[in-house]
Amino acid sequence: MDRPPPSRAISGRRLEAFADLTILRDRSGRGLRPGLRMAGGAVEVDGAFEVRRRLVPTRARGVRFAEATGDPNPIHREGDVVPGAFLAAQVVGTFEALLPDLRPESLRISFTGVTFYERPLRLRLRAEPAPPGAPAGLRVVADAWQDDRRVADAVLEGSWARAERVALPLERVDTAWLGRVVESFDALGIDPRSWLEKDAGPDLSYPLSFLVALPSGTMVRRLEGDGGLLNRLTLELHHTKLPLAGPPEVDVELPSRIRQSFTRILTLVKEGVQTAIRGTALVLPRPAFDVVEAQRLGLARR
Repeated sequence: MDRPPPSRAISGRRLEAFADLTILRDRSGRGLRPGLRMAGGAVEVDGAFEVRRRLVPTRARGVRFAEATGDPNPIHREGDVVPGAFLAAQVVGTFEALLPDLRPESLRISFTGVTFYERPLRLRLRAEPAPPGAPAGLRVVADAWQDDRRVADAVLEGSWARAERVALPLERVDTAWLGRVVESFDALGIDPRSWLEKDAGPDLSYPLSFLVALPSGTMVRRLEGDGGLLNRLTLELHHTKLPLAGPPEVDVELPSRIRQSFTRILTLVKEGVQTAIRGTALVLPRPAFDVVEAQRLGLARR
């Protein structure tokens, strides 16, 4: 029996998954070829559109996210700096929640400024159909702003594919790691049921929005105090779904010496021979404190 084609519809239930203000905008306005159209009580994606989100990353949300993803960096716990992985997870998680049949395949995100707790954060995610010759899907260009500063730029690419799920007997579910996934979603302001409950039934696999955040904490632990600010992530997101039956394996390959400028670190998230994510991270080492203080002082003078 043939599988049904992937759905490009955003249901009302999925729009309600966001605790923070989230708006869909048709980029064609009132043009002849709308990017969004109403179809049976849902919003059907038929072209280019935007998702705009506004949230306040409080310290409580940031600490919860750092705890869930295993990031021990004190600048996210005792300090005022929002984890860069929090922004990466917001980009991926937004589309995991809205369009479960869009399969993310790559993420590139650059952090152009420091994001601070307790200040409103604006996310703009501009989606358009994949270019001719590429598999049918979406290319999302995103940026994040705090006050009048651009703090991140990202490109997320994905293809349309019917959402698969991992069905596990309850006794095989690692409840501690399931709890960490739920905590990460709550910190992001996204209902975890948007991932865990698919139309065909429960999906007990790790969301990519959670997995993309894990290398940051591992890098902090491996660098043992020589780390600093995450500057860029370039990740390939594979089709493998890792079951929530145990902790995912996170490998980071450090260079032979830590550079005074940017350090390039290889990252891998897998389970056994199944790889979900591979890529690289650029980290700004020891001068991170100076960068944070300079931007904080710039804000204080306003």
